[in-house]
Amino acid sequence: HGEILKDECLWNVALDSPTQACRLQIIRVPGAATDDADDKYYFWFRVNWKKSLSKNQTQCTELTIDEAKFSFRRMFRDRTGNDWEDRGKFQKIPGKFAIDY
Repeated sequence: HGEILKDECLWNVALDSPTQACRLQIIRVPGAATDDADDKYYFWFRVNWKKSLSKNQTQCTELTIDEAKFSFRRMFRDRTGNDWEDRGKFQKIPGKFAIDY
């Protein structure tokens, strides 16, 4: 069973736009070793189109922890125009997603 990665932050965010809702997560699946050496990490995202309940896109990709964080940060920046590290000072940009608190 996996869990949302939590280290310096919780790698989980819901985003919203007038036409779509989006969720980004990094999922950690613990391995058998106690030192995290064989843990698996997945970058997961889902986009739902609001006007069509049946239309959505989901992707889950196994990556290293660094690759998963890079993908999460890049997708967050692409979708919102903001950097993940600056989400505490989030600025809504016209035509981009907002954080759905």
